[in-house]
Amino acid sequence: MNDLMEHLTNSKVKQNLTIMTEVRQSARNLLFSKGFNEIDTPILMPRTGERYNSTFDVLLDGSKAMLADSPQIFKMLLSKAGYEKYFQFAHCFRSISNENNLHTRLSEFIQLDIELKNTNLDDLIKLAESLISKICMILHKTLKISRMQGIMCRSRYGQEMRPDLRESEDEISLVIIKNMPLTNDGKIPCHHIFAMPSDFDSIHAVENLTELTTESFDIVMNGIEIGGGDMRINDCNTQTEMMRLFNVDEKRYINYLEILNAGNINHNGGFAIGLERMVMALSHSENIRQVTAFPDYYRRGVN
Repeated sequence: MNDLMEHLTNSKVKQNLTIMTEVRQSARNLLFSKGFNEIDTPILMPRTGERYNSTFDVLLDGSKAMLADSPQIFKMLLSKAGYEKYFQFAHCFRSISNENNLHTRLSEFIQLDIELKNTNLDDLIKLAESLISKICMILHKTLKISRMQGIMCRSRYGQEMRPDLRESEDEISLVIIKNMPLTNDGKIPCHHIFAMPSDFDSIHAVENLTELTTESFDIVMNGIEIGGGDMRINDCNTQTEMMRLFNVDEKRYINYLEILNAGNINHNGGFAIGLERMVMALSHSENIRQVTAFPDYYRRGVN
């Protein structure tokens, strides 16, 4: 346990955990002031089409359950059910053993998830910018906000699209990448299968899906992708086509598709911000494990 105590008593870790507390409080205050409700969603769930969902099997009362990638499907269901402004600090799970950039990745992390109805992409972006601006003001950080289009950003910075536009060491660079490509490789969506295509009619008319975009955005802080969001597909036919396009088993989402098929669905959208990544950028930390109290704790005792 000596290594764990050394980590917990490290002055940099203590400072970062204080920043984490201030970030949470600032976000809650802003969202409450705008009429949002804080609602928790399940961590245990049935297997779905999420990218990592089937990685985390849990035996529950003799049956298999899964740990949620994220609350994506739950927060969209809340919106469809009439909860117009929702947020939560959700525990999310990822498999990272085969991933690059391990200094920015955790298997278990906390994500600020937000969903709201009757919105558009620009309103979503403005909310994300105001949220981050409020946090930076509370922390006395100088914030520089830039925007760029997804296709242009990819051509300039490569597929990872992580521009760092700081002009000084103390400055926080926030880049909003608007209208992200639908996909970078034709196989995996840049966001997820629920993101509204900017021009759905073009999907069957073009040979290269990588040139199409969605009503989405990524959030990059100091060259670190900390989150992103999008407008959701709001009709069953388009959603089914998107699932088929990326070979997702639509039977796993049958309840959600039935809700979409019922009609009378208002526009809704949302975004998510990884708290550890944001604090990593805000504190100019070199490794994401410096901003969490128990990094990769599941590995303790593993040879």
